[in-house]
Amino acid sequence: MPPTIGLLTNPYSGGNLKSLSTIEDMLSGYSNVVHKQASEPKSIACAISEFADKGVKVLAINGGDGTIQAVLTSLFVHQPFQEKPFLALLQGGSNNLIAKDVGLSGPAHKALQRLCDQYNNKGNFKVVNRHILRLDLPAPAENRVLYGMFLGSGLLATGVGIYQKKIRRFHLIGDLNSLLAIGYLFFALAVKGKTYFGAGPIRLGFNENSLSSQDYLFFLTTTLNRLIFRLKPWWGRQYAPLRFTLVRSDYRSLAKFTFSLLVGFKSHCNKKGNSSISHNLYQLRIGCNPSLVLDGELIHPPKSDQPILVRDGGVASFLIDKK
Repeated sequence: MPPTIGLLTNPYSGGNLKSLSTIEDMLSGYSNVVHKQASEPKSIACAISEFADKGVKVLAINGGDGTIQAVLTSLFVHQPFQEKPFLALLQGGSNNLIAKDVGLSGPAHKALQRLCDQYNNKGNFKVVNRHILRLDLPAPAENRVLYGMFLGSGLLATGVGIYQKKIRRFHLIGDLNSLLAIGYLFFALAVKGKTYFGAGPIRLGFNENSLSSQDYLFFLTTTLNRLIFRLKPWWGRQYAPLRFTLVRSDYRSLAKFTFSLLVGFKSHCNKKGNSSISHNLYQLRIGCNPSLVLDGELIHPPKSDQPILVRDGGVASFLIDKK
């Protein structure tokens, strides 16, 4: 009988540095699971291709947000499966932003055991379909097309850089990483000023509209339903798959946005002239080619007259626990 579950593990993801041996010991009792370890996009793509050849129906991803992003890119760009598998996201990374929204709950090894034991009993899981974000970069970028679920720029990209340089080496797990990065970021913002972080004008085009200059401190666009600390920092009412929020570059705007986070984004957030904007979009074009963060991975697009394009990339099916 062909295997039905393919497990891709990134051994260097934060959560796997201590628990990988537990997962390997557990898998010895399951004959219907194919396990591959991979950490780079090329090796991940090779593993995904092997899973397709072996008839895998459920693809379990044991890694962080960057690993999930590489898997999504492989699935949607190379399309090795005739029919895309169900995705089961395990919390094997340091932050697990995506898995906490659309993945299996609990520690990675316990979630995997639950999946292996109960998958044939479909009543224990439900399938949710989510849109995937597609990012088209201009030439001469080596990887022109990437897929993911969260994209940000400005202060958000700076925050990820701080995490990678200052915090990741401590191998912390969970929201403490985000708290430390945010604290360090606000301290640096107070000491060095917003110009240090590249705040200022950026050219953006919403849907079919032409590019126009926007003053910004950061923006985000996502297909997730919630972010860190279960926050939902958007309030657009348009029917479209991409949630987009921009905060302007003055300190008052940042203070208002932070206050709105605490009170749950009441209707005052959408008043005319407000220092933050939020829309639901079908596509976003980004001029000036700023540094970006896609699912926790920093991207430095090449300088080009062509804008970066962000759009709906299709739908993936995720297995999550029934509540």
